[in-house]
Amino acid sequence: VGAVPPPPPPPPPPATGGESAAPRVSSPQPEVNALLSSIQGAGIHMLKKRGDTASAAPARPSPPPAPPAAEESSGGGAGGDLTAALAAALLERNKKLADSDEEDEEDDWD
Repeated sequence: VGAVPPPPPPPPPPATGGESAAPRVSSPQPEVNALLSSIQGAGIHMLKKRGDTASAAPARPSPPPAPPAAEESSGGGAGGDLTAALAAALLERNKKLADSDEEDEEDDWD
């Protein structure tokens, strides 16, 4: 049928100029120094006050409600809700995978 193409060539060797690939932290560039100086020179009075609606931390979405049967089998620990939620998510995922496997089963091995 068709021949398999040869593998791509290996990547070029690293440069041997003696300098590391990572930038040096101890000697920042002049542009960075100028930017930092302009920020520091502006002072705290230039900062804008935010409204009351903005919070320091982003709001977290509420977790999905746990199924009622999971509450009975949770064991009562603080991690029971997490365990039940993970178990429910895994069960739902497995159901979806099983459904997709049943649909394609006829065409796979003829």
